[in-house]
Order: sequence, then C-alpha cells, then structure tokens
Amino acid sequence: MSFPLRTRVRLAVAATMALALAGCSVTETTSTTSSAITDDAASTSGSVFGDESDSTADDATITSDESAATGGSEAAKTTAQGPVTTVEADDETFSLEAPAGWKDAIDTAPNGTVLAAQSTTRTGDSFNTLVVTKGDLIADLDEVVAASIETLQDDDTDVRAASDSRIDGLKAYGFSTTDTSGGDTITNRLRYVNFDGSLYTVTFSTAQVDGEISELANQEFDDIVDSWSWSEQD
Repeated sequence: MSFPLRTRVRLAVAATMALALAGCSVTETTSTTSSAITDDAASTSGSVFGDESDSTADDATITSDESAATGGSEAAKTTAQGPVTTVEADDETFSLEAPAGWKDAIDTAPNGTVLAAQSTTRTGDSFNTLVVTKGDLIADLDEVVAASIETLQDDDTDVRAASDSRIDGLKAYGFSTTDTSGGDTITNRLRYVNFDGSLYTVTFSTAQVDGEISELANQEFDDIVDSWSWSEQD
C-alpha cells in the first residue's frame, strides 16, 4: 500500500520538534538526580507501552526499543522531588500528570502543539521533554506508522519499533528514534493515537549518557501515559 509523503513526513518530524524544545530550559534547578542510566537494548519491565522486540513492519526489520529499568549501579537509581502537576491540553481533549519536578512548557513549544511539559533538571545538556501535537485522523494508522518506520530506515535513521499499546484505552502505535543534538544523544519515543476525529502524536525525549537511558526517564515515561485521561468524545 502506498502512503503520501506528507503523511510520512508528519509522523517523522515530531521527533525534530521535540528536539528543539529539549534544549530549552523552563526554570532550571540544580539537579538532585544522576544522569547515569540503564541498558537501552533490553525491554522495560511493566512498561505501559509494552516490551519492544525484533519485529518486521512492511518487510523492514526492526530492532528493540525501550530500555530496562533494572537498577544496576547506584548512579542509575534516581529520584524526582516535588508534587506531580496536572496539565490539560490546549484543545481540552485530554489531561495528564506531569512528573514531579516538571513544568508546563507550552509557551516555548513549536506551532501545532496542544500540550508540552519539561523537566527542570538536566540530563547531560538537555531536559526530559513531552510534546503532544494534533493533526488529521488517519484511519489505517498502524499501516502508516509501519510505512513511516520503513521510510526512516531507508534514510539510515536509527529507528526502533514499539509494541502496540493503549493510551487511556485507545490503541496507539509508535517507534523511537535516536539523534545527536547539541552534543547530546537524544532518544525520542513517539506514539500515535486517534481520538475524536484527530491524530495525536506523543513525543517523549530524553538524553542518553554513555549510550543509556535513565531509570528515572523510563519511569516518567510510563507514569505520564498511566495518568493520561481523555475527555468525553463529542
């Protein structure tokens, strides 16, 4: 099946949008957490997005996404401080709880963003960041995401497929990309979900240190989606 290039580009470009925000501070505080992290090659136990495994999407071989929060060294055991913050989308279609130590970042987000939040402590030179954008509904979303993965691979992008999952009961599809920005290696976890006639693109970005993602970032990622609540559909 053939898919319009514009659709593929829209799916792929969300990672770039998140990268732009990841380098921008909200209100930076002195970090009380470590930036050392765990193995990105293993699956996250109990992840809301499910385990990632070697799979094939439109004949493209995909490698494993999501890192394991296995503990490891003392440096990998990080904690966040402060209360969680409830953040509502600008279009009022959903709300979620931003992790402790995060701030609403919609004022510094790219155009088309309906929700943005960001940590106030750095990992490397960057901040953990959540960006949610809104676009046109895609009926065959699973096929379009699979085609997007194939396109990114053809462009030699480091892309890893994610297991199908649910966001507050709705089926979501996605993948992760890894890019270098401002000296940091940034992993962008993207999930796509249709709701009430629109497509929502969820991008969670975090910096790697020594090729790994922090246990804290993994937990924040899961907690955000666990707290997601859609409004009543029209």
